[in-house]
Amino acid sequence: MAAILAQLQERDNQCKAGLSLRAIIKSVQLAAPRLIN
Repeated sequence: MAAILAQLQERDNQCKAGLSLRAIIKSVQLAAPRLIN
């Protein structure tokens, strides 16, 4: 049971990392035109 919980926790952490990366990419994409101009 503990092993299953550990795997779920690992996946949850990966999902959170992925979401924050997407947020960073989005903010960079929004800021890029201003930096170019």
